[in-house]
Amino acid sequence: MSVETNETLNRIDGYEHDDHLASLPIMSKAELKKVALEHGGYSTPSLNDTLYLHFKGYRRIENLEEYAGLKSLWLHSNGFSQIENVNSLKELRCLFLQNNAFTKIENLDGLSSLVQLDLSENNIACVEGLSHLACLKTLNLSKNLLKDAESIRHLTECNELSAIDLSKNQLSGEDVIDCLAGIVNVTSINMAGNPVVSKVAYFRKKMIVGCKLLRYLDRPIFEDERASTEAWAKGGPDAERETKERLQQGKKDKERNSLVEFRAWQESVRRSRSLPQDKVDATIPPPLVITNNVQSAVNEDIDSDDEMVPPPLVMESHSVDVAEKEDIVSVDEIVPLPSVMETSPSDVPSPEYEDIIAAVDDMIPPALEIEYYSDGVQTDANEDSASVDGLDVQTGVQSVDEALEDGQNADECVELLEQKCSIGTSETGTHTSDGAIATPTSDAPNETQSVLEKSKNDNDNCNMCSLS
Repeated sequence: MSVETNETLNRIDGYEHDDHLASLPIMSKAELKKVALEHGGYSTPSLNDTLYLHFKGYRRIENLEEYAGLKSLWLHSNGFSQIENVNSLKELRCLFLQNNAFTKIENLDGLSSLVQLDLSENNIACVEGLSHLACLKTLNLSKNLLKDAESIRHLTECNELSAIDLSKNQLSGEDVIDCLAGIVNVTSINMAGNPVVSKVAYFRKKMIVGCKLLRYLDRPIFEDERASTEAWAKGGPDAERETKERLQQGKKDKERNSLVEFRAWQESVRRSRSLPQDKVDATIPPPLVITNNVQSAVNEDIDSDDEMVPPPLVMESHSVDVAEKEDIVSVDEIVPLPSVMETSPSDVPSPEYEDIIAAVDDMIPPALEIEYYSDGVQTDANEDSASVDGLDVQTGVQSVDEALEDGQNADECVELLEQKCSIGTSETGTHTSDGAIATPTSDAPNETQSVLEKSKNDNDNCNMCSLS
């Protein structure tokens, strides 16, 4: 193959490589504005406090100067190889740079408010450039290339650092413990996945003894563990065992004391229940008395606003005392409530019943003076003249009333009335109160017959009499 051909192929490969790079997105101002709007942000850069730029494929950090108000910046999972152009973000508190291609920690001098920094899953071999971050408290350096104590010694210069994740690195050597113990305010360290954890004897105990404020080392550190570990550091295994036994005994004593206190409380409750009834009643406040549908407060210590409740609904019909109802302006406004609970459907007269009663009234002559008790018996000195066979006109009406209530036919009721009415009447007249026979007027039978016929005609369409 000639030299010209090789040059041509190289030039073609270069063009293809440049075209591939040109297809990758760039952190331009238009791109940043577009991303901000996609995540619910604002088109004005200074109004945004969070910017999500992860998983975009950017190769360089740029054009962030206008986003001076950012509090949180997500730049992880891109193709960055250098930390740059972020010093203008003075208010930034959280910076996420994990899963990129960084090999060095640099250009973070201007982030004076930074609290959390994530640099995990990069290619960092040495920790540096963090001592000027006065507010840094949380640092994640897991899955990097840290190997020994020298690679992490810079952490001792971070005075505010409290939580460190160094898991899944290559840290080894017992001097790593001394280096971590030099971080004065550290309370949480994650060291899982490093050779130092398994190769250095009593690594956990040495870390607990060296770091006085440590509360988490791959798992929580409780007070009993710290006490026994410090005893181990001073007196060896025997002192550790004695301390553990003492702590266990202290727990048992505490549980026993709690049980004694509980039983004493139970006994006091039993004694209070066995008090005389008058003493028990004295401790109970008097109940509230309900009078005239209005709640009256017997206990004077209770406020009237709290004790008063609205009176229940009155379901019976009765007159209202105007003097008791001060809020009613006049007597005209007092309307008696309907007798809902006392009225039954059987007490309501039907039109057929009213016609029959009218017919009975017309059958009695005006000259006769007949008085009745409530049971329908005629008031007369002569009992024989009061009725025939123990039945008079009023009794006949009551019999018809009972027949109507039993559901008999209207025609049968009218026939029964005719029979009852004919019993107390003779061919010449009607029995009077003194035993004589009074002759009725000529118009009375005709009027009676017309009323009865009218009652029959009105009930031709009714098969059953119903009193509802």
